[in-house]
Amino acid sequence: MNPQPWVGSPTLFVVQMAGHAMRDAGIANGDLLIVDRSKEPAPGDVVVAVLDGELAVKRLVAAGAHLVLHAENPAYPDYVPDGCAPPPIWGVVVSVLHTLRDGESPSPPVSPQSLSSPSPSPRWEATA
Repeated sequence: MNPQPWVGSPTLFVVQMAGHAMRDAGIANGDLLIVDRSKEPAPGDVVVAVLDGELAVKRLVAAGAHLVLHAENPAYPDYVPDGCAPPPIWGVVVSVLHTLRDGESPSPPVSPQSLSSPSPSPRWEATA
């Protein structure tokens, strides 16, 4: 990943995902989201919107003539705006930085010797 286009861009900001509403989209609690305010939101985009005075991450979905903010986890409700007003969208998520080992100490370094002579694979035998 090349972060160079993001550095110093006035249209980008970073949000940390809080909660599990986007779990089924592969966005986990604690992930960092790169959000672009210059992108025009389109149905299917993951967006950051303001709901009840707080930032929320949802997928923008067309439902007839209206746009709905859809949670990618059935345990969380969708947001259907009142009337014809569009949802208050702050930007489109363009990248997700996902931490694989949150809070754990790093693995010890692998030595070149351990890579050059792999141990034999165990044999598995079926028993009747």
